[in-house]
Amino acid sequence: LTAGFSHKMLGRSFDGAGQVSDGGPDVIFEKQLSTRLDTLNPTVRLVPKQPMWTGIPMIDVFNTLVKSQKIPIFAGPTEPYNRLLSQIAQGAQIYVIIFAVIGLKYDEYHYFKEQLSQSGNMGKTIMFSHLAGESQIKGLMLPDVALSVAREFADQGKDVLLLMDSLTRFAQAQREIGLAINEPPATKGYPPSVFAKLPQLVERAGNGDRGGGSITAFYTVLVEGDDQNDPIADAARAILDGHIVLS
Repeated sequence: LTAGFSHKMLGRSFDGAGQVSDGGPDVIFEKQLSTRLDTLNPTVRLVPKQPMWTGIPMIDVFNTLVKSQKIPIFAGPTEPYNRLLSQIAQGAQIYVIIFAVIGLKYDEYHYFKEQLSQSGNMGKTIMFSHLAGESQIKGLMLPDVALSVAREFADQGKDVLLLMDSLTRFAQAQREIGLAINEPPATKGYPPSVFAKLPQLVERAGNGDRGGGSITAFYTVLVEGDDQNDPIADAARAILDGHIVLS
């Protein structure tokens, strides 16, 4: 993926496999996009120092964030986490925004696009969406594809905002595939591969090496019945930087 072609993705929508889904012309890459789960050596990563302004006073004043942090947003099924993600995307002063949404409903897709268009941010946004009812394999591929594109921009020295909805549905997709290949269930039906893949996924965000940009990531975590001790919520607290809880 070259710099010129990664910029052609701005303002476009793609599916979980990285194929154009907005009806526009295809984006042709000069080389294959790598989605390997490699992480940066921590000894060469820059220490996070720059504030990350979201435009939401409750967060900026009382819970000031730093560029390259990885923040979970814990929410029950009836709480407006989608609205919060949309507000963060509208208010963030950042070079490129990447939406990665698994199990997206059709009305949510149009809501996100409408809000981004009204705020004038659609031109710097790349949307990756896996629609509810699609193959779970595409749901598993989507975060890797989105993070690979985000890392390409970060390697060019750009600051990237990654909004992923949700870490829970990613874990559920991996659970379904793991159980289908006879992997034994461990914690509340989740096989061990789920808890191995979560840190591999989130550690690809963050700062790059010297001269590189950053990936600031927000991951929604859907707690079942407002149970903050749900296995995925517990795992997210252990591997991410602090957390925001909606109530």
